[in-house]
Amino acid sequence: MLTLAAAPGEPVARASVHSLCGRGERLRPDVPVGPNKGKIMRRYRSFKLVGLFVAVALAAAACGGADDGASADIDAAMSAATGAGAAATSAIGEASDAAAAADVALAAAQEAQAAAELAQATASGNQAAVAAAEEALADAQATADAARADAAAAQQEADEARAAAAEAAEAAAAPPPEDPIVAEARRVTAAALAGMVTSLKETGNTPSDVTGLTTWGGPSSSPAPPSGVSLITIPCAPVPPCSTVSDYVDAVAAELGWEHETIAGLGTPESYVEAFDNAIAKGPDVILGAAAPGALVGDRLDLAADAGIITISLADLPEPDPDALAAYDAYVSLRSPLLGALQAFAVIADSGGTANVSMIRDATFPTLAATADEIEQIMAQCAGCSLHIQDWLITDAFDPAAVDGIISGILAQNPGVEYLFMPYSLGDTAVIESLRTAGRSDVKVLHKDPNDEGLTNVINGGAWLTAASSLEWLAWAGIDQAIRGLTGEPFLGALDLGIGVLLFDASNAPSDLAQDQAFADIVDFRAEYRGLWGIG
Repeated sequence: MLTLAAAPGEPVARASVHSLCGRGERLRPDVPVGPNKGKIMRRYRSFKLVGLFVAVALAAAACGGADDGASADIDAAMSAATGAGAAATSAIGEASDAAAAADVALAAAQEAQAAAELAQATASGNQAAVAAAEEALADAQATADAARADAAAAQQEADEARAAAAEAAEAAAAPPPEDPIVAEARRVTAAALAGMVTSLKETGNTPSDVTGLTTWGGPSSSPAPPSGVSLITIPCAPVPPCSTVSDYVDAVAAELGWEHETIAGLGTPESYVEAFDNAIAKGPDVILGAAAPGALVGDRLDLAADAGIITISLADLPEPDPDALAAYDAYVSLRSPLLGALQAFAVIADSGGTANVSMIRDATFPTLAATADEIEQIMAQCAGCSLHIQDWLITDAFDPAAVDGIISGILAQNPGVEYLFMPYSLGDTAVIESLRTAGRSDVKVLHKDPNDEGLTNVINGGAWLTAASSLEWLAWAGIDQAIRGLTGEPFLGALDLGIGVLLFDASNAPSDLAQDQAFADIVDFRAEYRGLWGIG
C-alpha cells in the first residue's frame, strides 16, 4: 500500500492508494473541518485536483516501471504527493481565511443597515418601527459578533494549516534518515585507506572494534635464535600469494643462517597430506603451513609432534581445541576475518547503505569460511543492503571457463548486483573479464590477499578495492614463533603479534607493487624483530 498521511489530528491533506498497481483506486484526501467548510468546498476541490491527482499519475508511473526501480519511483510519487497536498492545504487555509473575512464584511454591512433603519425609525417617531429597528440592530450586532468570532477561529485555523503545510513540505523535501552504520563504515574505511588498522577481535567485529595502528604492538622480548635449524614451508599453492609467504620465510631464515625448503600443496586436501608426509619424512625442526589448514591434514600434525617437529600455521585461525588432531603448535593470524570486515564496511560506506552484493565463497578453507561469515554478519547490520552467496573452489580460480560459468550464474541469480566479493585475488582477472564480456564492467570487484596481478588490477581500475595483510610480516612473526618453540619458551597468542591491515584502492595502491613496504613504512616490523633477536 502506498500511503500519504499526516499525523493524527493535523489539519493537512492525507491520501492512500490501496493496491494502486492494477486496481486504479483513487486518492481520497481528508480536509480540515471548520465553521467555513461549506463556503470553501468548491475552492478545496479545485486545489486538490492540482496536487493529488498529479501524485496519482506519478504513483501509477512507478507501478509500471521495472521491479528494481519501482520502490524508488513510488517513493518519488509519495514525496510529490506530499508536496502537492501541502500546497493544497496551504491554499485551503488561505481560502478559509478569505471566506471568513467575507462573512465579517457581510455582517458589518448588515449591522450598518440595521443601524440606519433604526435612525430612520427614530426620526419618524414611530415607536413600533423604532422597537423593530432596535431588535433588528441587536440581531445584526449579534450576527456581526459571531462572524468576527468565526473569522478569528478561521484565522487561527488558516495559520495552523499554513504551518502544517510548511512542515509537510519540509518533511517531503528531507532525505530519508541514514542507517547509523553508514557513518561508522565511512570512518573505518577512511582510516584503513589512510593508514594501518587493527582489532582485538578475530571475528564478530563492529566498527567500534577497528582502531588505528601506528606503533609496534608485537612482542617486547624474544629468546635468542638457536643455530643449525632446518625449516620446511608448505604453502597452499605454488603460486602467489601462497608461494610469496614461503619466499619471505626463505629470506628471513637466511638472515639467521637456517636451512629452508618449500614443499607446495596444490589447493586440495590430498595435496596437503602428501606435502606433510614428504616434509615429516625429511625430519626438519619446524614445519610452517602457509594457509594449509590443519582441518585438511588430519593426524599429520600429531605425526609431526610424535617425530619432535614443531608445527606453526601461517594465516589460519587458531584451532579452539589445542589437543585436537587439527591443531598446530602455534599460529600467526593473517587477520583474514578482519580483512573481510573492512571489505564489508567499504561497500556499506560507498553505497550509502543500499548495496546489492554478491559474494563468492570458498568454504574449503576454515579461515575463508570464517571470513565469509564475517562479511555476512556485517552486511546483515545494513538494513538497506542485500547479499547473495555463490560457492566455488580454489581450483576454479585457475580455470577461466569455470569462472565464466560461475559469473554467469551470479548475474542470473542477482541481475542487479553492484558489488562482488572474492575470497582472494586469485582468479580476479578472469572474473573481471567475464563481467566485461557480460556487459557488467560496472560491478565493483573486491578481494583480499592481493598478489601482484590482483594489485595491478586495483591500480588499473579493473578491481575496485583490496584488503591486505603483510605476508612478509607474517613470515617474520612465524620465525619468531619457531624461535620460542625451539627454545622452550611459550608461544604467543595469534592476536599478540601486533599485525595490522590496510585497504588499497586506485588512489593509494603502491605503483611499484611493494605492498609489504607500505606496512613497513608505518611500522618497521623488520627492525623490531632484528632488535628482538639481536641481529643486524
